[in-house]
Amino acid sequence: MQRRKKHEPPVLKRNKKGGAYAYIDGRQKWFGAYDDPETHKRFAYFLGLWAANGGVAPSEDLLEKAITCESLVALYLAHCESHYRRPDGTPTGETQQFAYTAKPLLDLYRHLPVQSFSIHCLKRVRERMVASGLSRITVNQRIWRLRRVFRWAAEDELVSPDLLASLSVLRSLQEGRTEAPETDAIGSVSEEHFLAVLPYLRAPVRAMAELQWWTGSRPGEMREFRLAHLSKTEGKVWLYTPPQHKTRHRNKSRFIGIGPRGQAVLKPYLMRVPHPNPDVPLFSPLDAMKERHLLARANRKTPLSPRAEELARAGDSKTSQNFGDHYSRSAYRHAIQRACRRAGVPEWSPHQIRHSAATRIEAALGREEARIVLNHSSLDATEVYLDRDIRKALLIMEHLG
Repeated sequence: MQRRKKHEPPVLKRNKKGGAYAYIDGRQKWFGAYDDPETHKRFAYFLGLWAANGGVAPSEDLLEKAITCESLVALYLAHCESHYRRPDGTPTGETQQFAYTAKPLLDLYRHLPVQSFSIHCLKRVRERMVASGLSRITVNQRIWRLRRVFRWAAEDELVSPDLLASLSVLRSLQEGRTEAPETDAIGSVSEEHFLAVLPYLRAPVRAMAELQWWTGSRPGEMREFRLAHLSKTEGKVWLYTPPQHKTRHRNKSRFIGIGPRGQAVLKPYLMRVPHPNPDVPLFSPLDAMKERHLLARANRKTPLSPRAEELARAGDSKTSQNFGDHYSRSAYRHAIQRACRRAGVPEWSPHQIRHSAATRIEAALGREEARIVLNHSSLDATEVYLDRDIRKALLIMEHLG
């Protein structure tokens, strides 16, 4: 490809993610989303200034006015889709989280030039978030994400560093000094409530919950459990090393010990014929649907029609829907909460099982042992999962109160 000569005007190009860019003085400069008509208007505006300047790039002060908040969001979304990915190439949830974050910004300042954005604008965006009912912690997290967008833009010279510095002045919302509600601390689920729910869970969900209970693992580690990463050691404990986990991007290893009780949960799956694919998540929502349909057939009061019997023998078209290969975060949580309602116990979430395991391990062996099992770097992180102070207070009052 022939290189553009210095006196020739720059050409607007499109990258794989839909962004529009051109090379100016040997450096790549972004103008917005390529399919956005406003992007081409900005580029035409740039070319006019470039020509009027004698083939010299115009100053940043003139150009920054042409980049709107909408274009900046589009560029950052394209960056998120390529940057926030796991080692196996699958996307993380950061892109979706930023899409939620950007909505009030676009509602208020979609067509505002980026350089005109100010700390007052950021305060208005935050007020919109609070008015929508978001908790204080969530609002603070989303404002932090917006500041990260402007930091990224400053690195690519899309905005002035002075704008980033002014936005960083805004302090986070403080507890008790804002209308944003507080979230309840995540507690543990009692063994009584845990056992009461198990009979109302489908087999895959029940197995995930029981494995969490006996191993203290995170919900996501069980949702994507694969036999390919399970090792049967010489001792009585099996070792599972999840390929994806919370601290994988920090190059930290993760191991989960599975003792005899956890192994008993896995054995029915290991004895299946044909043997499960080791590279596919073990606990499938398709299995839950098949279990549901088998139970419905067993409880039928009227006989099946000939056509329905034919479909049942062929594998049942109802269960051949396009299910994912594993439970999503929300599907796992909703399955447990539906079972809680059927069991008549207070609703709890999968993450509370991890808290219960931490409390149980700490009570039996100690805090350091709980830290090791939960794979925390420090005891401070483990403290969040323990109900130790409450138990100590009750014990003291048992003797002194």
